[in-house]
Amino acid sequence: MLQRLPFEVELEIIEYVDVRDIISLQLTCKSLYNLIEGHSKLIWRRCLKRQCVENGLFWPTYKDLSTAAEYKHASILPILSSRAYQSATKKGKEIPHTVTKLAFPPDHSLAALEDIYLVPGGRYLLTFEKGWMAVWDLNPPGEQLKPKEMMHHWVGPFDNLVCINMVDNGKLHVVLSFTGEEQPVTSSDSTIFVCISTYEFFEIEVSDEGAFEVRSLSRFCIVHLGEEFVNVYTVLGGKVTFHVNGKDFDTTLVWDYVRNGYAGWKLGGITDICEVFSSDDHVFYINEEGLHAAKIPPLKPNDIGGVLLRVLAQDVLVPTSFYSYGVKYDIASAEQVIGGDLRWGILEDEPLIFQIKEHIDGMLRIHRYQFKFDATDDQKGSLKLLETSECNMTEYKNLASRPYQVCDNRLAMIWAEEVAEFDWHVSQLFLSLSSPVVDGPAAAVELEKRERKELRLIPFGAHIELAKSAHAYEFCAATGKAAILWSSEDPDTGLVAETWINYYDFLASP
Repeated sequence: MLQRLPFEVELEIIEYVDVRDIISLQLTCKSLYNLIEGHSKLIWRRCLKRQCVENGLFWPTYKDLSTAAEYKHASILPILSSRAYQSATKKGKEIPHTVTKLAFPPDHSLAALEDIYLVPGGRYLLTFEKGWMAVWDLNPPGEQLKPKEMMHHWVGPFDNLVCINMVDNGKLHVVLSFTGEEQPVTSSDSTIFVCISTYEFFEIEVSDEGAFEVRSLSRFCIVHLGEEFVNVYTVLGGKVTFHVNGKDFDTTLVWDYVRNGYAGWKLGGITDICEVFSSDDHVFYINEEGLHAAKIPPLKPNDIGGVLLRVLAQDVLVPTSFYSYGVKYDIASAEQVIGGDLRWGILEDEPLIFQIKEHIDGMLRIHRYQFKFDATDDQKGSLKLLETSECNMTEYKNLASRPYQVCDNRLAMIWAEEVAEFDWHVSQLFLSLSSPVVDGPAAAVELEKRERKELRLIPFGAHIELAKSAHAYEFCAATGKAAILWSSEDPDTGLVAETWINYYDFLASP
């Protein structure tokens, strides 16, 4: 039937066909084979763009590709990565890979490196050290694995990299925190200690000439008690959502840097909040019973550049919608709720997937949920269990999980096995991949088939020596790339002897 359509329509349809189906069409139909081969560069380039959207990849990663073969190879990497994991699972072995110690320029020391971020796509690496933010190209043309500095920008003496979020597959939003020392505030009968936490919002964009450019979009200050720890939970569009689990009550704050306004409230009606995320006009709270939705109140103007947290407690907001799990889970912290890698928020007409992590009778159990929300009528939303998987914890010690990434319609996660010697130490890194995300009429049938699935953890490599420590580990599942920031100790002094970054490729022949 496809062959009876006008040529332009055939081409338009093929561009939106799944990668596997495009390859199948070439093998089963001569006329479609000729059509695809005759316009292969256009088809595979647009297919790669779609892969970037579906797998959350940074489009400038592929700016140097020029041939149909290059675009096709990049388009099938998520499939190859998924197959490599499944093959390793069947064999019970690690995924074969190459590992290379990155050769940074001689005048660039890594000794002061505080954090790294591998941009989805696996080509660009952000580094953060003593007030500086830099972008490196790990694979510049003609310079294999010799990082080329693309940007080096002074941001000031920040405390933490709060989060990095990708926007429209072509921009990076970076939020850094700057926290001053506690200051005493004395009244007639008491003295309290307050902190001023400042958050700065940066945007990194690639110009048409390929240059990385950074600009500060906004700053926001929160004055709070020294004993109150401010968490940033969601960066979505122009909004940043903060939540504070206070001693007496919980407080939520939404800062809109685009409109230079904020909304804040004391949370009423629910307790024991484990995780928070947001949409454009709602904030959602996860606890042991389910998911609660509250509509964001009208914004107040940010005239003074910040807010006193305790003032927000004058307004109480009670969630108006509740979506139940149907059971009560044994969860008590954000570490037991696993969201997406891009500082999760829910976009219009797109479902959100999150996972509940429980420890029961020596088993690690993961419950994967899909949440759909109707902004026009919050009573029409739905919360559905997609899958439950489990892992026997007698084989592992303490496992810490990272936010998931999407790879070939599956959820990919890094797990770190942490042990306590003289200090907490990462002894092993693992990769897991979920079953394909199922939606539509077949969902209930599929769920019955795999209601209790084994969670398979595939090791990155050999156990890490105690003399070494992995300070930061970044992975791009869809391209099979990883970067790990290492340091080693001098056995005599106990001081750091060396700091370096290894770059892993799980799709290259060792």
